[in-house]
Amino acid sequence: MNKKRQSYRKGLPRQHVSESRSAEAATVAWMLATVATLAAEIAVAVIQTWIILGEIPVDNGKLLEPGAIRLLGVLFLIAVTSGCCNLLLLPLVYRLRQVPPPRLVTIWSCVIGVLPLVTVVLMRTND
Repeated sequence: MNKKRQSYRKGLPRQHVSESRSAEAATVAWMLATVATLAAEIAVAVIQTWIILGEIPVDNGKLLEPGAIRLLGVLFLIAVTSGCCNLLLLPLVYRLRQVPPPRLVTIWSCVIGVLPLVTVVLMRTND
């Protein structure tokens, strides 16, 4: 079994490309913006669901908990801002890195970054 493990390790080429510090910093900032956008979007969805399901008391269409709407607005602002940062950092990451990030990560990051902007457009069309 030990021989099999050694032959397996020998068969794999070691590809270790060291990225520059600026490329690593841009990648970390891009991923942090992605995670912040996703977390804010999830929080907005949870609060909105609570409002729709009636967990937050409503009296004649007016919320009795105005803090919920304020929190919803702040979280939505965070989602839009970090989503824009996410989309702005993506080309920078591709330009600075020697090895591009995985395609699936890039696609999901773009979806997460565009979702708050699509929500803004949909909110503007409903008004």
